[in-house]
Amino acid sequence: GYAWHVLSTTIVCFPASVIALLYFEARYRQSATYDPKLMPIWLPVSRKDNMLLSRLPLDKRGKILMLKAANQYVEVTTTNGMHEIRETLANTVKLVPEKDGIHLHRSIWLSYDEIADLRYVNGNPRVVDTHGNLVPVSRENVDQIKTFLTKRHRLDQNSKT
Repeated sequence: GYAWHVLSTTIVCFPASVIALLYFEARYRQSATYDPKLMPIWLPVSRKDNMLLSRLPLDKRGKILMLKAANQYVEVTTTNGMHEIRETLANTVKLVPEKDGIHLHRSIWLSYDEIADLRYVNGNPRVVDTHGNLVPVSRENVDQIKTFLTKRHRLDQNSKT
């Protein structure tokens, strides 16, 4: 009697328990930015190179080209496409290594590899990216962009000679 009751209850409840455990484990991994395909739940994702990549889906991971604020979200553009994450731009920029790019404007971060030129349009500074798009630049960052472009130009000249 009693043993049969315990056994039947266990058999009935076990699938529901497993389903609930898998559901909450997936939710926990997502909120804690764990990647289930790379690491078991008890070990954190390797974040040495770029902490932002651990927050992107596997198919969108690649070199980060641009971060753009969009209300409560940030559009993360990589070499493999665009993905939105719910975060402020200031917090997202902290996840990317400083050497990779610059916070150009209040709402835009751009990879140094994407910067092609600096132009003034109606007296306002704009960066021309490698696709020919004009990206606004805050006046505080103009000198930093000019310095970067000068260094890159010098490196290009030295590599040609």
